[in-house]
Amino acid sequence: MKIMYCITRSNWGGAQAHVFELIKDQINRGNEVSLVIGEKGDLFNRVAELEQVQLIYFPYLQRSLNLRLDVQAIFKLRRLIKKISPDILHLHSSKAGAIGRLAARGLFCKVIFTVHGWAFTEGVSKARSFVYRYIEKILAKYTDKIICVSQYDLNLAMKMKVVNLKKAIVILNGAEETSYVESNSSNNKMILTMVARFDTQKNQELLIKSVESIKSNPFIIQFIGEGPTKKNCEQLVHQLDLSNNFKFLGFRKDVQKILDGSDAFILITNYEGLPISIIEALREGLPVIASDVGGINEMVREDYNGFLVNNGKGSIDINNAILTMIKDKEKRKYFGNNSRYIFEQKFTLKKELDAVNTVYKTI
Repeated sequence: MKIMYCITRSNWGGAQAHVFELIKDQINRGNEVSLVIGEKGDLFNRVAELEQVQLIYFPYLQRSLNLRLDVQAIFKLRRLIKKISPDILHLHSSKAGAIGRLAARGLFCKVIFTVHGWAFTEGVSKARSFVYRYIEKILAKYTDKIICVSQYDLNLAMKMKVVNLKKAIVILNGAEETSYVESNSSNNKMILTMVARFDTQKNQELLIKSVESIKSNPFIIQFIGEGPTKKNCEQLVHQLDLSNNFKFLGFRKDVQKILDGSDAFILITNYEGLPISIIEALREGLPVIASDVGGINEMVREDYNGFLVNNGKGSIDINNAILTMIKDKEKRKYFGNNSRYIFEQKFTLKKELDAVNTVYKTI
């Protein structure tokens, strides 16, 4: 079987990690694999180190809207598909999903689109949501299978009448299994870690502003990630005199090690599909504080393995959750063990990869 993957961005995130694991798995299964990618970066570099992968830098595929480049991308990608002649074209990210499906229209390959959060999801402006719903309704006709990474995304698409159950399926994201040792933290201050790119989707700023009123309590929040809003967040921490409560660790390859040394995971975000960062936190047995958006409530159960917070309530929900974690170490330990249980039941990488491979064979 020949499989062509296509994704827009190369910066390391949930979608990129997902594609990387799919590529490695399909190579191990003896299939021919190629990757078409719109920029050079972390994913590009990691795939370049793999053997038996045809890696194609495709600069016409850009995240921003550019009519000239987008039209070029459609025709050039169509020629590329014809040349490589894959059995399956598997598209990731909204832009690659749109360009790829138009490029493959009427060709011989089967087309799969994985939704890492709809472009019309909760938190997106009404105007943008309307446009992207309309586009996805059209593109669904040229898709053999749509994979949603959360039940929330499938329900949303059904509600908006974008897809039907014949074409859509839920395959939850997963992470590689590791040995688990129950946490016995001896940190003097509770360490919370947030792994997320600094951009408009995430909301590190809200978290920073929220905890100003509780900054005298013993906690440290670590930010892992880079991005355009990082500098503003650093300045805000300085302005609010929160330097003792926040650490900016930048992009890290040792995320698992940092999570191992943490007491809890936190993710304040405006919209999501099913973030792999939380799955990795569940794997490490960490209690989770997270915004109640997208498919996050499929991973975090209120007062079972963490707290779901309402961004609209700002500091009230966030601070109450943090203070509860600080004061009640037994609850923190109980939440952490439950997180690991949820991971083992639902979010292992093997479950995810086997499910995707079944889709490949089925279509």
